[in-house]
Amino acid sequence: MACPPDSPYAYCTNTGNDGGGNNLSLGVLKLNAKTDPNGLYTGCPGGAQLKPKLSLIKRVRDPRLIKGAVTLSCDTATVANSTKAAVVDCPTGPDPYDYCLSTPNDGSGNAVTIGVVAAKDAGDPYGLYGECNTTPSAYGIEKGFKSKATLVTSVGLSMDTVRSIDLIGCNAPVGIGSWFPENMVTGSCSEIPIPLAWANRYSYCIWGTDDKGNGVVAGVNQ
Repeated sequence: MACPPDSPYAYCTNTGNDGGGNNLSLGVLKLNAKTDPNGLYTGCPGGAQLKPKLSLIKRVRDPRLIKGAVTLSCDTATVANSTKAAVVDCPTGPDPYDYCLSTPNDGSGNAVTIGVVAAKDAGDPYGLYGECNTTPSAYGIEKGFKSKATLVTSVGLSMDTVRSIDLIGCNAPVGIGSWFPENMVTGSCSEIPIPLAWANRYSYCIWGTDDKGNGVVAGVNQ
């Protein structure tokens, strides 16, 4: 079925009777350019200096607790000075947002409002991770956050059957031992060359150094 105008959904579905006597319509989100927290604002005036939606969130909420962000409005700044985003009411009616943030000036001349989709729990495969060490520059770690799902795709595997991803460890990839790979690898959790009491909890593990320089160990359940 057609989605509501300007909705964030990738597609919408309807069943006239779900088996329980309900006429049910659903909007389905996908992680794409529209919902990616690292994506730039959309719908801004021509010539606007765009910034990642995550730049607004990081100043007021922990990025690790979210998995999506959608631009709700973007226009020319209404005040002269940069202003930290604040929590505001989300649009009326059904929406996927756990909260909404707005600023009259993001520091680049934009008045922006975004809707934020929170991660379901610590195992949400689309939750974010990153900046795992408090002194990242000392180890050459780049700033920034990524979806945990990128760990799966980075080793050539599909997200189609992934149910959860637990971040078992994330820090500078030093002092962990000579076994720690310089890139991301995958296999049975029992293949990690240190004793892991939880190795049998996961379908497989992913470990190594990601493309931002974080040392990561993740357990994946299908």
